[in-house]
Amino acid sequence: MSALISLVLDAAYAMIVSMASIYDVMTELRERYSPSKAGVEFEHLMVKYLQLDPAQSLQFDQVYHWSDWPYNDGAADAGIDIVARNRRDGSWTAVQVKFYQEHAWLPKNELDKKIRQ
Repeated sequence: MSALISLVLDAAYAMIVSMASIYDVMTELRERYSPSKAGVEFEHLMVKYLQLDPAQSLQFDQVYHWSDWPYNDGAADAGIDIVARNRRDGSWTAVQVKFYQEHAWLPKNELDKKIRQ
């Protein structure tokens, strides 16, 4: 990721902290971008959230978007959007980010299917 993109994402995270809610940010993403582009932007924003949020940074010492993770060997994401290293034991956690439409629900059977994968 370029330094400029990183700087923009840092500024976006600062904007989130100062906004009324994450819902404001999500609305802004929906208004500015196509659904697929908004989803990708949201993924990158969640990387910054996991890196900069005080509580999350206690849990994770390294957080990468899948495309930036040094160990992905050039593989497509296959459902993994973010990879985060657990500070306590160095194990890696795979995160799938969803940017559904407002008021959409993730059915339990879909969640179960992802957990089984």
